Amino acid sequence: MEQHQAIIRSEYPKALYEYVHCSAHSLNLPIGYACQTHMIRNCIHTVRSIKSFFKKSAQRTNILKTHIKSYLPESNHDRLISMCETRWAQNHESIKRLHEMYISIINTLEELREVINNETSQKAHTFLATISKR
Repeated sequence: MEQHQAIIRSEYPKALYEYVHCSAHSLNLPIGYACQTHMIRNCIHTVRSIKSFFKKSAQRTNILKTHIKSYLPESNHDRLISMCETRWAQNHESIKRLHEMYISIINTLEELREVINNETSQKAHTFLATISKR
């Protein structure tokens, strides 16, 4: 960055240059601070964990896709979006996608709680307890 400043100053000596963060970076700072609150931090962790849970198993992913097709036949989306430490816009999209697929996710977790191996069943049960009111 400094070399860019030097080039600009050599070409345009009267130019004033003060580094200003882009609006996305400026917004990322307070969002990062807000994400330190207990409830938001837990929510983000849950969204990440659910995404990881489905991503680690083709069988779980296929069951989710089946529920998405039956509940949201017009949707072009068939998977969740990963969360990102530094991209708040991607995190927003990830949470929106989870919200859009909420019923399909609940139905999938209910099925997985009953059908697959113990570890999957236990995790599905825990996620259900965490994200549902049932």
